[in-house]
Amino acid sequence: MTIVTPVHPMLPDERRGIMDKDGKIKHMCYAKPVTIGNDCWLGANMVVCPGVTIGDNCVIGNEVPHARRSSQAD
Repeated sequence: MTIVTPVHPMLPDERRGIMDKDGKIKHMCYAKPVTIGNDCWLGANMVVCPGVTIGDNCVIGNEVPHARRSSQAD
C-alpha cells in the first residue's frame, strides 16, 4: 500500500506559478492530509491519494487507486 501526501503541480500554469519574479522557486510541491479511520481493511498494492479521508469500518480492495472520500455507507 502507498500513501501519497505531496502534490506536484500538474497544469503548466501552476508550474509556471512556482517561480518568483527573480526566477527563484517559491514552492514545488504542497501536501494534503490523508486520514484513515478505525477498523479498515486496505488491500495490497492500493494507493491512497492526497487529501483522501477513509472513514471507519471501510474495506478497499487490492490494487485500487483511491482518490475520493469513503465512508461506511459507500
